[in-house]
Amino acid sequence: MEFLWVCWYTPIGDLAGWETSMLDHLSFPCMADEFSFDFLDPADVLRGCHIIPSFTNGKRHPNSLGVSACAGNKDDWCQYYVNR
Repeated sequence: MEFLWVCWYTPIGDLAGWETSMLDHLSFPCMADEFSFDFLDPADVLRGCHIIPSFTNGKRHPNSLGVSACAGNKDDWCQYYVNR
């Protein structure tokens, strides 16, 4: 059985849209949130997108010590942009 283990993103503020000529901001939710992680059937994945780190907001764990080795969150950034 094939599956994907995913960590969902949470939108920051209102979604920007094409009218504002700005990119949407995202962040990872708290790992303790029951809806942070999930499993998906790869057949349900329709497409991919580019997620760009917001370098000006810095890393979530500047000391490179994350909470979970499985999640690999030691390299997470505080915020991300969705490229369109």
